Amino acid sequence: MSKEHFLLVLTSIVAALSAVYAKEALPPVLFLPGYGSSKLYCMFASQKSIPTTCQDGKLEAGKKYLVEEDGVYITNIDCVYDLLRLNFDPKALTYSSPEGVQVFTDSMGYFSGIDTVYSPFKSALESWGYQEGLNLFAVPYDYRLMSDRSLSSVGFIQHM
Repeated sequence: MSKEHFLLVLTSIVAALSAVYAKEALPPVLFLPGYGSSKLYCMFASQKSIPTTCQDGKLEAGKKYLVEEDGVYITNIDCVYDLLRLNFDPKALTYSSPEGVQVFTDSMGYFSGIDTVYSPFKSALESWGYQEGLNLFAVPYDYRLMSDRSLSSVGFIQHM
């Protein structure tokens, strides 16, 4: 965690604690998980766009699949690597998923879109009076897209 992120988290916690003890309205908390903690999903535009490493007959175009390296839903690790591989456009300075493969996050605002490792954090804030979707929001993001332009190209920045 960088100094800036630590300061933001510390400032948010101080503001939240102040509100709790003063019995005031709680300030909203936006929680962006650490690298690799947002759940990523994929969808294929057509059967032809399914990478050869993923063509085991179980994946279909137009259906949403959870992509995880531990293989909970997609068991072939080579398939996972192919799905998460990025293309870089040097003119636009953006990263994108392989052609015909859409990789995205789900549940913007809710902790169901991020790894359960953060459940204790959510529970602690709820014990202070926070309510998910009201003043406590999880913000899953495609952590592979390492530039503002790339995050904007998939609508993340605008949606935020």
